[in-house]
Amino acid sequence: MNEINDENDLNVYLNIPKVASVDDLPFIQFGANKANFRSTNDASDKGNIVCVNLNKLKDEEEVENENINLCSQCKACLSHIDKIEDNKWKCQFCGTINEIKCEIPKRETINHIIENEKKEKTDCVVYCIDTSGSMRSREYGSERSRLQLVQRTILSQIQTFKEMNPQTKICIVEFESEVTIHGDCLTEPKQINNRMLNDFDSLMDVASENIQLHNISESFDQIAQRVKNLRTKGCTALGPALLISTIIAKKYNGKVILCTDGMANQGLGSLNYVSEETIQFYDRLIEEANKGGVIINITTFKECDCNMQTLGKTTLKTNGEIIIIDPSDLKSAFDDLLKHDIIALQTYVNVFLPPQIGIEEYNNDSNKKV
Repeated sequence: MNEINDENDLNVYLNIPKVASVDDLPFIQFGANKANFRSTNDASDKGNIVCVNLNKLKDEEEVENENINLCSQCKACLSHIDKIEDNKWKCQFCGTINEIKCEIPKRETINHIIENEKKEKTDCVVYCIDTSGSMRSREYGSERSRLQLVQRTILSQIQTFKEMNPQTKICIVEFESEVTIHGDCLTEPKQINNRMLNDFDSLMDVASENIQLHNISESFDQIAQRVKNLRTKGCTALGPALLISTIIAKKYNGKVILCTDGMANQGLGSLNYVSEETIQFYDRLIEEANKGGVIINITTFKECDCNMQTLGKTTLKTNGEIIIIDPSDLKSAFDDLLKHDIIALQTYVNVFLPPQIGIEEYNNDSNKKV
């Protein structure tokens, strides 16, 4: 399977004989939308390309809740063009004869929910806030320090959450030389022992235990007061704080917004010197984020050295965004991070093929299924 060229297209290279034309190709059934065929001009490719528009998944369309007719052998669906004889149909992909067990589809494309119930969406945002000494610096043209700008923006955002989406869960994680988990601020903050800042498993355990988040409608006043009280001091234990934030977000199906202006220099993930151990830490953090579908976003200030070459991978590989901002842009930058709805993460597409066609570089099941 070739890499995805953009957010709308998925290209699957097929071993189709050169003599085949679009008209000669057998019908191919996809779970996303009608497939379009096009030829490739790359001489290194041996066949044609199937292009599936996955952008259709976000559109509001009619959904079928009734049962569907699946092939007993390959699990392909009965389509509106299949021929029915004596209440039976022959699968065009594996040749199995199947009995009709429910209604025959009448449209070209049908959206069907496999699960009986759709999980209720829970919004959660974990703010991972740098309060190290450098955050007291003032940006050019601003009378406020960097931390004050971040505080003001977060206060504005949580006010919006309270009014527009009161079921949102907010968590505050603060870091300087140490890491403090404020959670939803309805309980006393939990300070992380310095000895734990270099222990990946211990940090995961702390973040996984006893962190209960309530809706912003219940915690707004306490969060607002705690954010106002943040003060700058110390170094930058960014790595441990980001790991803790990720594990909390993983528990609540949330996203992380990291607000920092400096380079990690305390505990795991220190970027003063990028060692193999440092790279392994961030790779493992990314793995944990991807297991839970956690998106990591980073906001930083202009001309700040965060070693984005290494740190930025946490965003790139979790489908997040990196925003470098100036004081006048801070609120809109934060708002942009929360506007983008994720349709799905860690998804896959099943491709069913008839015997005449195979998929290049996929030899499982006789090249018939990816």
